[in-house]
Amino acid sequence: MKFEQIKELIELVDEKKLTRIDIEEEDFKITIRKEYPKVVASTGDADVQPVPSIQPVIQQVSVEPGSQVTTNELEADENLFVVESPMVGTFYSAKSPEAEDFVKVGDQVTEGATLCIIEAMKLMNDIDAEVSGQVVEILVKNEEPVEYGQPLFKLKAQ
Repeated sequence: MKFEQIKELIELVDEKKLTRIDIEEEDFKITIRKEYPKVVASTGDADVQPVPSIQPVIQQVSVEPGSQVTTNELEADENLFVVESPMVGTFYSAKSPEAEDFVKVGDQVTEGATLCIIEAMKLMNDIDAEVSGQVVEILVKNEEPVEYGQPLFKLKAQ
């Protein structure tokens, strides 16, 4: 199965509001799952109310020595570049459990530098910086599952 076909399956699950799709062939098996907000009964006038989604915690990150900038301020910065996951898989911050992370907050990176690895269907895929700049936020923890299009890093382009 090609990457484009997998991408189309992901879009189909989202478009049709499916919660799970399983495909099994002779040489591979793929499962795509999506969780939707749960609906709970209300004791008020309305019959149902959606449960509010969990919002990410906004952290302060150091951009220049001695200064603090919040994520909201960074989002307004036109030099901010968000690196998104190009696939569904597992995020790895280092080449191996014993190795140091590819990047840390505050590191300077050049275009093409490896930021992380995403494992998808037993294949290790290097995710490279598309711009040169400073890592201002890492949005995923090591060994966490990631979705297609999920933000992974915020870089302040230079």
